[in-house]
Amino acid sequence: MATQPKESEKAKAAYAIYEGLGTARTLEKTAEAYRRQNLPGTSSKPASTKRVLSGWSAQWHWQDRIAAYEEKFRAKQQTAAEKARLANIDLVRTAKERLVESLDEKTFRADSTQDLERLVKLEMQLLGAPLTDKHEVSGDLNVRVATYEHLSADELAALAAGGAGGTGEAGGADCGD
Repeated sequence: MATQPKESEKAKAAYAIYEGLGTARTLEKTAEAYRRQNLPGTSSKPASTKRVLSGWSAQWHWQDRIAAYEEKFRAKQQTAAEKARLANIDLVRTAKERLVESLDEKTFRADSTQDLERLVKLEMQLLGAPLTDKHEVSGDLNVRVATYEHLSADELAALAAGGAGGTGEAGGADCGD
């Protein structure tokens, strides 16, 4: 909590209450909480306390201080979120590398393709790329659904490396039947 030069202890205490109320803060709620603290010199009359707080709010620029406080808080949250996002990208990339290594080591399992697909999608989301499972196409479209369970690890590696050229074939093997 930033204080102002020459701000009284009572005004500082009231501002601390006001700041602590979060987005639900009002002078009325601040006055109620301030009175409950039974500070010396606190009026038991709600209107009197609210009038004093209103004066302090204007005199000590509570609205400007709250705006600065909230901006600093948002910046900290964004920094923390960005750090977490970058850490997650590193984690996803490491997991992807291990799956690709399993291709090279011929320990690649059929469910690993689904894991790899999920990791790629997660990485793309973390990088901010828009993802959709729907794609609009105009004109005629011929679709061939391929399964890869029958491919060897070398054929899967060639396919993953782009050797298939999008035709559904890897290393000369037909992937569609």
